[in-house]
Amino acid sequence: MSRFARSGYVGCARIGVGLAVVCLMASLTGCRTSNIFMEDAGGIEPLLRPGDSAVVVFLRPEQFLATPRTTTVFDITAGVEMVGIFSNGMKRIMVVPPGERFFMGVLSGRRSVMRAQLEAGRIYYVKVFAEQVHPLLPDQQEATIRKYWHESVLVKPNDFARKWLDENRASVEKHRTRALERWPTLSRSQQARFELRAGDGVTQAIR
Repeated sequence: MSRFARSGYVGCARIGVGLAVVCLMASLTGCRTSNIFMEDAGGIEPLLRPGDSAVVVFLRPEQFLATPRTTTVFDITAGVEMVGIFSNGMKRIMVVPPGERFFMGVLSGRRSVMRAQLEAGRIYYVKVFAEQVHPLLPDQQEATIRKYWHESVLVKPNDFARKWLDENRASVEKHRTRALERWPTLSRSQQARFELRAGDGVTQAIR
């Protein structure tokens, strides 16, 4: 049985007109949060051989929130693609084409957007917390990246997540439109806080 399957939590989803609200009930002995939208992702081969693509690793710290609420993350570069519905102690590896991309995080109706300038052959790290997707900089935060890596389990969206997105796509598209409209209105200093630059990636994985 995988680490993910052994997690001492039970997930229950309530789908409304907005984004999903995931209720999580911890067992007395559990220490890691699970949810019904994510499943084991298997090996880390994409992290080791990015090739002509770029790799983005999304990390949700194990004990970020005392009350375990999920953060939903999307790739909103061209339409809407589910990155994941993250509970505490989860990570997701995404292999994407190089170039400019936008990612959006949503929690309880609040949203944030992050711009990423990605270079082929490089690996980038992103912290998922509250509604935010926030760059992790290897030259300043290598120890933090290693900590988050070791205290999280590798997951990917499952059929429940894909079904949820299909049923709520119109709502998510509205969030996407508003997020992309707001980005140009931010000051340069505000944008810099939520921007991955090409040079922020590494060629050797940190884990």
